[in-house]
Amino acid sequence: MHRGRRGVMSLFTLFLCVAIAAIGLTTASMLSTSTPASANPGTPGVTQPGVPLYSEDFSATSAAGAPIQVGNYVGAAAAQNEQYKADAAWSPGAQACNGWILRQGTPVPVNGTVLALPQIGVVTNNDQCNRNTAFFDLGNMAYAMGIYQGMTVAQAQANQILSEYTNSTTGVQAAGVQLETRTAIPAIAGHFYAVSG
Repeated sequence: MHRGRRGVMSLFTLFLCVAIAAIGLTTASMLSTSTPASANPGTPGVTQPGVPLYSEDFSATSAAGAPIQVGNYVGAAAAQNEQYKADAAWSPGAQACNGWILRQGTPVPVNGTVLALPQIGVVTNNDQCNRNTAFFDLGNMAYAMGIYQGMTVAQAQANQILSEYTNSTTGVQAAGVQLETRTAIPAIAGHFYAVSG
């Protein structure tokens, strides 16, 4: 019985050695296989740069000669040629100087300009953009934002923004949507997205 036990133990030891060797070879083979760069997890503890999915700077069309209504604007390729909308209270024509794309030096909205949806009618009272030097101040803000972002003076002078100035004579602004894409921006479930402005 002592001799039979030794034979079983030798057979078990042999089997165990073969199993360990097979596991070791499999692990070594898996580790030496190159992983596609897109599947590399990054460096733990070090934030990796993001990949822009969508970017809008409101500069696809120049607003040097006239302001552009948010409902008439079409974004560039980085914004997937997106079009936009806003609630009536945040659109041109609400008499609050909201919803205009402009840059430094853009003239005030011209009275009689046909309004984009959701508004119906024409611009009156320059949409209150001439009151309290609103448009002049907004243009200077566009310039200052460009300088802050590291643009040259010439680039900052051409930097365009979307006005949400709320320059109504009553000082009251209804709640609502200030800016919305007309089509959904594609996203992948389970991914992390950051938004900056």
